[in-house]
Amino acid sequence: HRAEIRNDFLTDASRSRRGRVVNDLYKFKPLNKEVVVQNAMEQVGVKDQELNWRNSECFAAWCRYGRREFKIGGEIRIGKQPYRLKLQLSEKTTHTLEFQSLEDLIMEKRRNDQIGRTAVIQELSSHLNSEDTVQTDHNDN
Repeated sequence: HRAEIRNDFLTDASRSRRGRVVNDLYKFKPLNKEVVVQNAMEQVGVKDQELNWRNSECFAAWCRYGRREFKIGGEIRIGKQPYRLKLQLSEKTTHTLEFQSLEDLIMEKRRNDQIGRTAVIQELSSHLNSEDTVQTDHNDN
């Protein structure tokens, strides 16, 4: 399928697939509604290699917040990890993942949504257990 920015109804664009509202996930101040619509409408018709966004969520977030971080290559990676994704593992336990770019955080969040909470917890648990094993083995020397 070809990537293209189109002016469609949400129900048509989603093709009956589930979506998620991410308005509360970003800590940026949204632009006013007129600017958001203008940002989106100016991109209608852009296709494939002309696209500057990895996925529809990045495009929608760029329209809403106007931040270059949502564009492909829009961030300068400086070695720090300023973006955090907090995972609720249980009622009392959380784990925070850190990312160098907002794009990486979005891709991980989407992946987690696709595989489901149980799979994420199992994956994280096995990863944390293997780190503990490596640290224990290292300390035994």
